[in-house]
Amino acid sequence: DSLMDRSQTAGEDDFRDIGDLLIDQIETCDVLLLNKCDLLEEEELNKLEAVLRKLQPTAKLIRTVNGVVDPKEILNTGLFDFEKTSLSSGWITEPNKETHTPETEEYGI
Repeated sequence: DSLMDRSQTAGEDDFRDIGDLLIDQIETCDVLLLNKCDLLEEEELNKLEAVLRKLQPTAKLIRTVNGVVDPKEILNTGLFDFEKTSLSSGWITEPNKETHTPETEEYGI
């Protein structure tokens, strides 16, 4: 669904959707979990990983099945780098906005 489909847009020219939110989050993440990897062929997984690597080349990428992941892989990893994150496009544009719109309102979730 787009926000326009759900009548939750800022106007007719507002075309943001959940995909925009996902891209924002991928661009600033330190760890990417790919779940349900058992449902895809290796070739499909490789293509997906290639797309994700273009959006976020430095994140740790972990394949999972049924959401099973060792907590040590995602908690207290020490991977967060404020300097790197502060250079991402979303981080740079947010402070220049007059007001902050929560993601729940911005993306209608």
